[in-house]
Amino acid sequence: MKKLKLWTGIGMMLTLLLCGCQEDDINEIFTSDTWHWSASYDTSDWDNDNEFTPTLTRQNILDISKNKNNYIIRFNNDGTLEGQGQSFSFTGRWSANPEDRSVSIRLDVDRAPNGVLDRTFYGELTSAQFYRGDSRMLKLFNSNKNHFIQLTPIYFYTDGTE
Repeated sequence: MKKLKLWTGIGMMLTLLLCGCQEDDINEIFTSDTWHWSASYDTSDWDNDNEFTPTLTRQNILDISKNKNNYIIRFNNDGTLEGQGQSFSFTGRWSANPEDRSVSIRLDVDRAPNGVLDRTFYGELTSAQFYRGDSRMLKLFNSNKNHFIQLTPIYFYTDGTE
């Protein structure tokens, strides 16, 4: 009887260990809401991206936050996307791979991004190669994993009813 309990316990521990290695739920992360650009950062450590240096000025962040309808992107379940900066709108395609956390974003713009923030927003979205996040925050990293654009759900900028 003791051996049965021991083997049952070992089996349960192995099950928990093996189940703990689950992949990201891509749809929950990407398509859960409309995302709003909140900041951009440099980091030297992909494994600990909480050690970072802001690349936007305080005024840039205030300008981004002024209008919740600018600097947004919506990822759809069918692999399409749409969004807008301040002076341009875009549609496109996206895909993500939960195994290596890679992402591909292709944008078709209605006009060339105009202004520093629009060009930065466009450039950071199109250079994204990797992602990290959940339904509350999404970080899109460049190919070197040393810079990321941070996105938060648009409802963070409203009264929460949107």
